Amino acid sequence: MANSNQLIETIRDIVNFSFSWMKDKEMQKLYLGLLVAYFALSLFTITKEDPLAFLNFEAIGTFGIVALFVMIVAFIASLYFSFKVLFKTMNLKFSKLRSFNLESVVMLIVLQILTFFAGLFSVFELKWLALLGAAILFGIAGAFSPMLITAGSSSAFPVGLLGAVLLVLSAICAVAYFVIIMRNAVRLSPAAGLYLQGKGLTASLSESWKTTPGKALKIFAIFLVSGVIVMVLTGVELLISAIFTLIEGEWVISEIGVRPFSAFLSALLSAFSAIFQTFTYVGMLVWLFGAKRGVKTKVAVKHKK
Repeated sequence: MANSNQLIETIRDIVNFSFSWMKDKEMQKLYLGLLVAYFALSLFTITKEDPLAFLNFEAIGTFGIVALFVMIVAFIASLYFSFKVLFKTMNLKFSKLRSFNLESVVMLIVLQILTFFAGLFSVFELKWLALLGAAILFGIAGAFSPMLITAGSSSAFPVGLLGAVLLVLSAICAVAYFVIIMRNAVRLSPAAGLYLQGKGLTASLSESWKTTPGKALKIFAIFLVSGVIVMVLTGVELLISAIFTLIEGEWVISEIGVRPFSAFLSALLSAFSAIFQTFTYVGMLVWLFGAKRGVKTKVAVKHKK
């Protein structure tokens, strides 16, 4: 009971911290930058029925080529502002961080790729690869088990008992390994924060793994609550867009209709979610590391041992 109350208090502190960016003037400027970038990325969904029409340069003409250029610039800008938000938020809570520059950003992207594969192949607990191997072997064996043609049908079904059992075992092993992958991803999630604090790529992954035993469920709960909040806001945005779509006939100013409004709403939410979830991530790091790792003294998130 005490642990549950402690976790609830921790999540509450992190959620409060995640909303605190709205009072920070520099974060407000970064939010506007993200908003413009995300809205610009919606350019083709506003002007074209087919979002992939830009692939046909002869059909879209000069305007389409210019719009495509704007989208590329907007994509780069969205990456810039997203990483800027991460560095800025880390700087609010941690000292002795890497500088915000192209090298750090590129290495963070490389680290995310390494994190993905380390989690996918259970690099830090190779014993779980046995589950993956079992899922593959059982699946192959089940698929190539004797096939029988049912009476009166031209379709073939693996009706043999052995084949059915093997396919069920394959599915069970696959689901179990998927759970392991999710746990690996949660345990390796602090790696980016550790890299920004000066650790190398492999050292960040290794220390992230060593720091998180027994804490994966708590970290998952923190991210889950953050995700639910974003989902609720997404639902509100979709509801508003749906209402305006239903009454589009009365609001149409041009053939574009209310799509600019819907795209703007989506950009508002996307920019908010990017900053909100970044603050959640940093808040999780503060809770995880506490007084260690150079956390600044005045923090909004209390460390729970």
